[in-house]
Amino acid sequence: MTAQPPEKAGGRLLGHSAVVLGKEMRDHLRDRRSLFLGLIYPLLGPILLGVLLNFASTNLQRQPGVELAIAAIGAEHAPGLVEFFKENGVRLKPAPANPRAAVRAGKEPLVLVIPPEAAGRDRFTVRMLIDLNRMANASSTVTVVELLTAFGKRTARRLMKAQNLDPRMAQPIVVEHINVAHKPNIASFFYNMITPLVMFMLFLGGAHIAIDVTAGERERGSLEPLLSAPVERWELLLGKSGAAFLFTMFSMVFSFAAFRVVLGIVVADSADLAPPPDTRVFIDMFVVAIPLMALAVTMQIAIAAVSRSMKEAQIYLGLLPVIPALPGVAMAFSPPGAHAWMAATPGFGQMMMFSQLISGQGVDPTHLALSAITTTALAIAFFLWATHLFKREKIFLLG
Repeated sequence: MTAQPPEKAGGRLLGHSAVVLGKEMRDHLRDRRSLFLGLIYPLLGPILLGVLLNFASTNLQRQPGVELAIAAIGAEHAPGLVEFFKENGVRLKPAPANPRAAVRAGKEPLVLVIPPEAAGRDRFTVRMLIDLNRMANASSTVTVVELLTAFGKRTARRLMKAQNLDPRMAQPIVVEHINVAHKPNIASFFYNMITPLVMFMLFLGGAHIAIDVTAGERERGSLEPLLSAPVERWELLLGKSGAAFLFTMFSMVFSFAAFRVVLGIVVADSADLAPPPDTRVFIDMFVVAIPLMALAVTMQIAIAAVSRSMKEAQIYLGLLPVIPALPGVAMAFSPPGAHAWMAATPGFGQMMMFSQLISGQGVDPTHLALSAITTTALAIAFFLWATHLFKREKIFLLG
């Protein structure tokens, strides 16, 4: 029997995998559940982030040109302060009968208390009744504190001039803030949340496919005849993994597009918010994520294969996205520096580069290559483990 040339043998093997890939893609494209999950899951992160960003823009920042009404007790004792507030767009109104209860109930963001001894005096104590548990009160509280500080400084300068003193003595040390952030805006913090949301979606996008083509087929009884076919196990797994990988890629593309559109819509309604990452950033993030997608799929296939039932696989793969997402949340609060050891760590390297891209920094090509090599190597290791599991007869006895 004449041996086939290596290129023909390789083409035949890849052809088997392509047949399995085509079969799995057709089955799941006909499955409305798969399509529904593929469209809905990628939207959850962008919508959540869009809602949070919209909340921040409306509650944590004072809207320009909108008069702020603050309840006050004893406003008649400090007409100068009342006039200063009015000049800066804040109107002091009478406080309710029970000011503490009104603040606790959220009916008033805060209540300003001006004591009677303030009458006719330049130096007096002002109290504020606030509820720090209510995030929506932050904008009003910050505005009032800033105005009180500004009024105090103006009063101090007036008194020093009256004594023929240099007004600058009232503030001997001047602090000048220089924000070196690429996008100095409250929105930048929320954009950092893209990283953990992307990581969560990346390890969730193709999970239902990985479960169905392994534990699902075993429970339906269709796995045994498939494994009995004269095809190498790795060929079957390559085709099945390819289907899960394509669904993961589709989920990520859809998710990145949703981030760009949803955040763009939210920011368009507020001139105070920094613009979201542009399309180029999301394209670069997709490229960085490709090796991690392969790792996610091979991990899902291996875990689903070793699970005793489809339900058990769903539990394991439902928890899997949480593992990389938690460090991503920590990185959102404190973005990491660029370190080679982090780039070489699968998952951490991608999160580091995501943060760099979102903040407008460039990615070190060396870090990108190092991350791709180590992540791909780990993906191959999980694929080989899954192949080993499928070669064991015990695979039919699980469940």
